[in-house]
Amino acid sequence: MQLVALGKLYDTSSTIHNVPYADDVVRVSVVKVYHGNAHVPFPTSEIKFVREDVGTFVGWPTHMVKPISDEDSQNPLTRPLKSAETDKVVAPVDPLGELVKNLFEIYQKPIELSWDGAKFGIDNVKDGFFITQVDVSEIILGYKCLNISIIQLWLM
Repeated sequence: MQLVALGKLYDTSSTIHNVPYADDVVRVSVVKVYHGNAHVPFPTSEIKFVREDVGTFVGWPTHMVKPISDEDSQNPLTRPLKSAETDKVVAPVDPLGELVKNLFEIYQKPIELSWDGAKFGIDNVKDGFFITQVDVSEIILGYKCLNISIIQLWLM
């Protein structure tokens, strides 16, 4: 199975766009598209491809959904309106939102950061340290303290 998009999972209502679905189908909305030409599992008259699902709901089988965050997504989405003014609007800077969008990429390949050991009194440091999906989730969700490896690095 291949990742085609990153999205938000909404309540587990069995009806989506007035169409009843089985209990093994959930409502999702795509946030970031990786493979826009991939077909959605349950196409509608308006939505046949993943790229068309941004900003609206679509049914998705639960076995094809992998949660990566406990973010609460209770606000309903509507399809955004296109206008000439929309292209001129500058999006607000949201570093935490960007971090959430990149969470799956960090899950697949942790980020290696280099650091200057001399700042901590350690000479000839050649290895960096890794930021993993677990570390990023702790930062985003704000329910855990710093990872022990970060504290150990600080104490070195």
